[in-house]
This record gives sequence, structure tokens and C-alpha cells, in this order.
Amino acid sequence: MSEELIKKESIYNFQKIEKIIKIFNNKILALGRLITVLTDELGLEIRGLGSTTWRLKPKAAGKEADECFYIQNEAVVRDKLRIDLNTDPPPDLAIEIDISSSSIDKMAIYAGLKIPEVWRFNDAKLTIHVLTNSGYVESETSLAFGSFPVKELAKFMQLDSQKGENARMREFREWVCLQNI
Repeated sequence: MSEELIKKESIYNFQKIEKIIKIFNNKILALGRLITVLTDELGLEIRGLGSTTWRLKPKAAGKEADECFYIQNEAVVRDKLRIDLNTDPPPDLAIEIDISSSSIDKMAIYAGLKIPEVWRFNDAKLTIHVLTNSGYVESETSLAFGSFPVKELAKFMQLDSQKGENARMREFREWVCLQNI
């Protein structure tokens, strides 16, 4: 293979990776904002910790959630600068944006950390996974939001060339209010 061809292939691969990272970051930001708006509209307190790496022991295997939140246990960790999973509860909700397949069993790691609920977003679909004694099971409802139709958040994550991000959030806020009538 010629040096010029290798260079072109490298640039193409870099641009492809760069595009995937932008899509990934947009999805994380969108879902995080939707959760913030949802908790606000439902009158719930929240502590978002972004993409924090969680582990039970120093240097042990851990997992960095794409986004994580304390909702039910927000008051327990509200004023803590350092959260220790040996004494503090794990986040109530972890978010995974699946852009590519991975050989790592993310759900097994989350189960080991005892995170009660994991939302996975893949191919424009949001799935809810709830921790049981035998691992995670897919659920129609969220532990954090009860019977609220959280799977519908996926439709508000799509970019829209006709609407800015704040306009989409206002639209989502109005939709949340209609669900609570």
C-alpha cells in the first residue's frame, strides 16, 4: 500500500471516529438535559454526576457511566464532595449510550456496583434495565420515575435542523406537563 493511500485511509478513519464521538456526545448531552427537565417538572431533586468512574475498591475494575444521577438518594449525597460506594448508596440511575458493540459486559459491572437502574440508548431506542437478584431485567417502567413513560424520551433526543436545543427542551417540558394531567 502506498504512503499516500495509507495517509488518506488514516484521515478517513479519523474523520469517521470524530463523527461518532460528536454523535455520542450530542446523545449524552440531550438525554442528560431531558432527565434534568423531567425531574424539575416532576418536582424531584437530582444530583447529576456526569461520567464519573465508579468502583468499590481502589484499583479494582470499575465502570464510567456515560451519565449518572442520584434521584431517590439525592438527599443522602447532596452535600458530599466524595462519594464512597462502601458507605454511600450507588447512583440511582446510570446511562449508557451504545454507539458501537463492545466485548465488555457493562451490565455485569453495573450489577457488581449495585446500580439499581440502567438506561441504554441504542439505534434511537431507549431501554430500561432494573437490577434484580439474578441481574438486570428489561422493564417497561423506571424505578426513578414510576409509571411515567420514560421510553418516550428517545424521540426528543433526535436532532432537528428546524429547532434549537432549547426549543426542543421547551417542547419536551410541555409534553411532560401533558403527561401529568
